[in-house]
Amino acid sequence: MVEALQFIAAEANPALSYLFSACCEDLIKDVLQTDDSVAHQAICDQLYKQATTAFGTRMTEDGSDTGEAYLIPFHENGDSDSAAMSINIFLTQLQYLWAARAFAITESGYMGFVRPGTRVGDEVCILYGCPSPLVIRPDGGEYLLVGDCCFEGMMRGEMVKRQEEGEFVLQDFTFK
Repeated sequence: MVEALQFIAAEANPALSYLFSACCEDLIKDVLQTDDSVAHQAICDQLYKQATTAFGTRMTEDGSDTGEAYLIPFHENGDSDSAAMSINIFLTQLQYLWAARAFAITESGYMGFVRPGTRVGDEVCILYGCPSPLVIRPDGGEYLLVGDCCFEGMMRGEMVKRQEEGEFVLQDFTFK
């Protein structure tokens, strides 16, 4: 995993960098389930800051957002040892979550993470009241629930807004 993240950082690929930065924020929130919202937010903020500072992304030293949506390569960070140490701390915190996810791209081009066992042809749906999108599998007019997923652009109500604007039609699903 460290090698993959170093590759992403070294290449400074805007699409992959944005995906990493955006999905890390969502994944951190998924990992930390607590009833104390103040503590939860503080932990999420600290983990996200560690990840983004390590990769030289949108965060500055004082924690303000630069608005940049790409990663800066390690050699431009000036302190690759410090960055590598932050990466290891961050990966230790999220190791079990990443191990339970696989990278996926939808037909529409959304990039994110799904549960292992997700297949080509499975569908991503937004169920009202569900905290994250779901992967479902068509099966003879009904559907099987494969699991939750994390796709940037679907996690904060964006799809509901698009449905309200008429881009999508509401559907009923029958699950087995």
